[in-house]
Amino acid sequence: MKGFIKKHPIWSSIIGFFIIIYLIGIFMPSTENYEHQEINTPQQQEFKESSLLSNESHEIEKDQGNQQNSNVENIKLANWNLQILGDTKASNSNLMNFYSSVIDDYDIVFVQEIRDIDTSAFYDLCNLLEGFECNASSRAGRSSSKEQYGVIYRQGIQIKEFNDFNPDSEDRWERPPVEVTFDIGGYDLIVYNIHTKPDDVSNEMDNLAEIVKTQGNIVVLGDLNADCDYYDSSKELEFDNWNWVISDNQDTTSSSTNCAYDRIILNDDANAEFVSYGIYSDGITKDVSDHYLVWVEFSLKDISIDLTESPVEPTSQYILPTEETKQEETQNSGTKYICSSDYYNCGDFSKHSEAQAVYDYCKSQGKGDIHQLDRDDDGDACESLS
Repeated sequence: MKGFIKKHPIWSSIIGFFIIIYLIGIFMPSTENYEHQEINTPQQQEFKESSLLSNESHEIEKDQGNQQNSNVENIKLANWNLQILGDTKASNSNLMNFYSSVIDDYDIVFVQEIRDIDTSAFYDLCNLLEGFECNASSRAGRSSSKEQYGVIYRQGIQIKEFNDFNPDSEDRWERPPVEVTFDIGGYDLIVYNIHTKPDDVSNEMDNLAEIVKTQGNIVVLGDLNADCDYYDSSKELEFDNWNWVISDNQDTTSSSTNCAYDRIILNDDANAEFVSYGIYSDGITKDVSDHYLVWVEFSLKDISIDLTESPVEPTSQYILPTEETKQEETQNSGTKYICSSDYYNCGDFSKHSEAQAVYDYCKSQGKGDIHQLDRDDDGDACESLS
């Protein structure tokens, strides 16, 4: 062997190199085993297990994607009194686009004070909302001024039952409520929507409490006029054991009043799913509505449903009429009062006589109570100023 090494030094070097490699392979742990040992530390093992769970979840999501479903965590329900939604407002594209851009952020929205006879203004609004379905109640009201409720809900949500209490043989409400049961991927949500008569809030709320179901996820919401001079929730007993989401010291109006007229009331089952709530006021002036939008958010854990996202982009704030436009309309009308569109609120007047003068003049022009200054329909405008 020694003679071979002397005669062939190059070959001997090559053979020696492979011998060294072989010995390293025997006495050193493999790279695979080394990596395995490192990941077995407590922190790395925990990471590995969470990664495996993540991979399993990813596979589940892929399967659901093939079925066009997704896991919905939360859902938002809202109410908005749009203050005389009719042909005049429907003809204002800026205003309608503003409405749609706000409503688009919610999954279910109840719209109140739909006034036009053929409901075309409401369905014009619906047509601006891609990925939503719409439904409307019958027209209700004891006077010639009648209203409807509308509901706008995202595609993927189903209405199982739409119960319209109008006409009411017992005449319990000025505008009888609707009861709508939604199926949200197997989760049932029952909503009662009503716009109460200001000077009869206590009676109407008491009558509502008698028909409302108690079992299931129940929500009562709407312009309940349940505050200030119309209603004192601290003294009244209606829905006393329920959860009032919006408190008495909050303001849901865009006028000079500071009242929580718009309310959201939850039974215990619905309250168990409660996440958050809000009063949306951004850009909502008296020219848009005298009410803000109120909303509540619920947690729907692991609900499998496809909620189609709407492509409607938020628009800029509604463009208000200019002073030049108002002056021109005043000059053309030959009076200081505007009656061609809903413009005034009770907060615009310092005295009852001023509000009454506007109310009487617009009535004489065949425009009725276009500014809704007489909300209890007794012929006396803005009674709070008396």
